Amino acid sequence: MLCSSCSNRLVFQSVRNATNLQIKRGGISSKLKKKKNAQEKELPSTSSAEKVFLFNNEEASRLCQTYPNEIDNLSRKLRNITEKRIEMREEHKALMLEVFFTLKKSLENKERRLYPIGSVVTGLGDENSDLDMVLMPFSKDSSCDEFQKKFEKNEFFRENFLKSVRNVVGKTLRPQRCSYYSKAAVPIVQFNLGSLVGDIQFNNAGTVRSSLYIKSCAENDYRVQMLVDWVKTNFKKHSLLGKQLFRPYHVYMLVLHFLNAIESNLVPLTSGHVQLSPTYSWISSGSLITSGKSVNVKNPSEKSKLSCGELVVFMIDYFSQINLAQVAIHVDGMTLMKRQENDEDSDFLDIIDPYFTTGRRFAEKAIRSKEMG
Repeated sequence: MLCSSCSNRLVFQSVRNATNLQIKRGGISSKLKKKKNAQEKELPSTSSAEKVFLFNNEEASRLCQTYPNEIDNLSRKLRNITEKRIEMREEHKALMLEVFFTLKKSLENKERRLYPIGSVVTGLGDENSDLDMVLMPFSKDSSCDEFQKKFEKNEFFRENFLKSVRNVVGKTLRPQRCSYYSKAAVPIVQFNLGSLVGDIQFNNAGTVRSSLYIKSCAENDYRVQMLVDWVKTNFKKHSLLGKQLFRPYHVYMLVLHFLNAIESNLVPLTSGHVQLSPTYSWISSGSLITSGKSVNVKNPSEKSKLSCGELVVFMIDYFSQINLAQVAIHVDGMTLMKRQENDEDSDFLDIIDPYFTTGRRFAEKAIRSKEMG
């Protein structure tokens, strides 16, 4: 049966068999075999955004046509699994929102705002997801850049700022444990309530915009959530999901890249909606996610007719064709970028995320930020 054979290939065998994944300087380092794929075009000599990969979907299409009943069964199974998980997520999400709004009242003042980010916003977490938040400076006489300069370079300021936030969190929630990490690559305040772990990071507008984008994609098409669940489940099964490898946020980026690459009308592109633009006001983005409102995404007249089961087959085939040692993938799915020839981190798996950095490698900055999930 296809379902059985798929279960043995669910984590992209080309990645598992040809890759030794590890963390290097805060990013995902992928030591991939340098085998050139027949579907790749000649790579350009620059790192400018260009389409350097052409997906050949003939094999995936043939499998779907050959095993229609198995594909339908897989789709039903994935839908049932996701529906059950949604029920479990809702209860956990209610707890996360209760804690968030409690902290919001205590931490906010005329100079700062607290926003939820990650799974509490996107709805793609599970019943054990952490509550991720970001505290943003918000005053007329203090810009984000000015705050960041002091936060990064002035150790005394950073230490005292984190300590003051930790004290407020401790007094408000009375957690089992509450700590701050001022010397971490991404300084955070972390607390543990027993039933919930929470993290607060600081002055990272990209996380606010990115959370709104992922939320919009998941709301626009139910298959986003089903594919994310499928990938996470099978990454866990094959020990590819964890602190030293892929985090849930990386899974979201892989899924959205794939969907945008094969069906440009399946999920909203970052460039197609003002409110999802990487340069859209983080204050407006934050207001949207805090209120629970959605971006009004205009659905195309012709939506993709691929079932989730078919998308699973296409996704396996898609990633098996890409030589990730030579190309980088962009979350919008429309461009693949070649690394600089003198790139000292040529073993990195590159995911370009415009919400954290424009025109630069995801691994340089965004993976070092607190991944959400």
